[in-house]
Amino acid sequence: GPSMVGNLPIEWHRSRMKQDSCQSARALDVPPGFLAPVAVSWQWARSTTKCETWESRRRFRVRLGGVKNLCAMSTVWKVGIGANLNLNVMTARRKLNVLDHQPARLPGYAIAFHEGLRPFMVEPAFATIRLAEEGDVCVHGLAVLLSEEDARKLDRQEGASKVYSVEEILAELYDGRKVKAEVYVAKWALSSVPPSKRYLTLMIEGARMLGVHAEYLNHLESLPYYIPSEETIRKRSLWPKPQTLPPITLSDMQEHKKKEGARMWYSLLGYVFERNRITFSPLLREGCDSSARRLAFLRCQSLDSDDNARPFPRLDQLSSDEREYFLQAMDNDTATEGVEMVGHLVEFWEDQVLDHLLGDLCTAAETTMTP
Repeated sequence: GPSMVGNLPIEWHRSRMKQDSCQSARALDVPPGFLAPVAVSWQWARSTTKCETWESRRRFRVRLGGVKNLCAMSTVWKVGIGANLNLNVMTARRKLNVLDHQPARLPGYAIAFHEGLRPFMVEPAFATIRLAEEGDVCVHGLAVLLSEEDARKLDRQEGASKVYSVEEILAELYDGRKVKAEVYVAKWALSSVPPSKRYLTLMIEGARMLGVHAEYLNHLESLPYYIPSEETIRKRSLWPKPQTLPPITLSDMQEHKKKEGARMWYSLLGYVFERNRITFSPLLREGCDSSARRLAFLRCQSLDSDDNARPFPRLDQLSSDEREYFLQAMDNDTATEGVEMVGHLVEFWEDQVLDHLLGDLCTAAETTMTP
């Protein structure tokens, strides 16, 4: 193409176009999440065959106006203090478009835990905040800027109408900004039982990746986590061996689902459970094996995969912490009134490579964790 446009070199025009984009972005106070449209617009302007003309600079400014519209959208600051302290949870699992994020302090508040899932054997407690008392460590969290749509989506995911009230408080971001932010405050009673190791680990890893102040990170690392009692571990030895229970296939579970008035069937780690039907559970689907879903949940991955897709998780590839988490989930189910083990899932055991694992799940109890 030509090296000159009018009396000026092409590079001068390109430089002015790039300068326009940067100045406009600064004038609009564009948060990091909105910089992509600016970059896309700049790449478009540079690649178009008319990028050397004054007309293309005018078109580029019009295109950049779309960024102004984005900035004008209704946005909400949220502060995550539990699992949402981990940015991967917000983006990978919850599938939220985080427009901006910063570590933040919530002056006047301290971390607390409220009651979790009964009978408290898998997720005994979840994070909330309470008014700080003398000597308490100020709570820190992950402040994220979300669109109004994503903010309400997060409310639904968290069960805000039932479990939490959404309160607006002042958050002090580490970069010096002070913003009004929404935080979830538990409606349920505070718990005397500590959170699961899975949950507390998510909080600690999130705080470490976020770079929260050392005082708060040390505080999180000092918190206890749930450990099964000796009585709970003893009851695991009373579970029947899978091969002593009737064989049930995936197609059997699907057919059972169609029976009017029948109780719900689902499976976990090769055991088929029966219980009264429930309206919703993020980790349990009727007629499906929930092992892969629970493992994805534990590993902070998306829950969108097919629950019955094979191969099923292999017991010999689970870490000791992952196996213990599954055992605690089974502790919880077997302790729930009306839940029974009614069979073993044929396809799950077909996918296990080590034959000696069949019926030997309970030996994992010997590797229970110590604080």
